[in-house]
Amino acid sequence: MKDFVISHIKDNDGLTPIILMNIVGRDFDYKLLDIYEVENYIDKFLEEDLSIYENIYILDLTLSKENYDKIESSKYKDKFKVFDHHQTHVFASNKDYVTIDTKECASSLFYQYLKNIYDFDTLCIKTYIQLVKSLDLYTFEEDGNMDAPYLSDLLTLYGVDIYISKITKRLKEDTFVFDDFEKEWFLLDKRNREEYLQKKSEKMFFIKVDTYIGGIVFAEKYRNELAHFLLQKYENLDFAACINPQGGVSLRGNGKIDLSTFAKKYDPKGGGHKNAAGFSFPKSLQEKVIQELFFDCVIKDESN
Repeated sequence: MKDFVISHIKDNDGLTPIILMNIVGRDFDYKLLDIYEVENYIDKFLEEDLSIYENIYILDLTLSKENYDKIESSKYKDKFKVFDHHQTHVFASNKDYVTIDTKECASSLFYQYLKNIYDFDTLCIKTYIQLVKSLDLYTFEEDGNMDAPYLSDLLTLYGVDIYISKITKRLKEDTFVFDDFEKEWFLLDKRNREEYLQKKSEKMFFIKVDTYIGGIVFAEKYRNELAHFLLQKYENLDFAACINPQGGVSLRGNGKIDLSTFAKKYDPKGGGHKNAAGFSFPKSLQEKVIQELFFDCVIKDESN
C-alpha cells in the first residue's frame, strides 16, 4: 500500500514533507494546498475511496473542528496522522493522531516521526531540517542559521516542482550546501531586494487598531523580509502587514500582539503564530477594488 500526503504549497516547511517522503523511498501520492483550500478539499477527499492508502499525512495546515468531526466519523479515521505547529491548531493537540508543537515546524515534527521508522538520519538532512525550522519560525538570527532565508530565495528561484526535485537530490549528499550558481543569484537578488524594501517602506501607511500601531504596504514579493524591515525601521510599530491582493495579507510582529488571534478577527480561516500570521484577500474584495477603480465597469466570468 502507498501513502497520501496533504501539505502547504506556499513555503519550504510545507514542501519539505514531500522531499522527506522521496528520501525514504516510500510510494505515495500528494496534494499541495493553500490554507484557504483546506476545508473544502478535506470534505471532498473524505468522499473518495481511500482504501488504497495505508497512511494519510496532513502537514503544516490547520484543520477546522468541522474537518475533524468528519475525519472521526469516517471509516478511514485510523489512516490519518496530522503534524502541525500553528497556534490556531492547538485545540486539536489532545487527539491521538495529531501532533502539534508550536516550538517546532511541521517538517521537523515529520522528520522526527519518520526517523523512528526509516534509517535515513544524516548530517545533511539534519542541517537542512534545522534551516527550514529557523526560517519558518523566523528564529534564524538567534539560532545562528543565517543561511536559512536563502531557502526561501531558492524556492522563488526554482518554483515548487524544481525545488522539490533539487533538494531531494541534494539531501542524498554528505553536506547541505548551495551551489555556485545559486550563490551568485543570491548576491544579485540581494541588491534588488534592498532597493525594493526601501521603496516599499517609503509608501507605507500607518494605522491604529485598538491600542496597536501597524504599518501597511502593498507588496507582491519579499513579504517576510519587507515586514521584518519595516519593524526594524519604524520602532513604534506593533505589527506590519503586507497586502498582496492576489495572495492574501501577511502579518509580522515583534511580540507585542498575538497575530494568530488578530488574523482571525478579520478572517475566520486566518491564523498562524504569535509573531507571524495571515489571512485571505477574498475575490469579492478584489472585485470591489476593480469596481472602485473602474466605476462604470461590469465584471464578467468569461474573457469574451
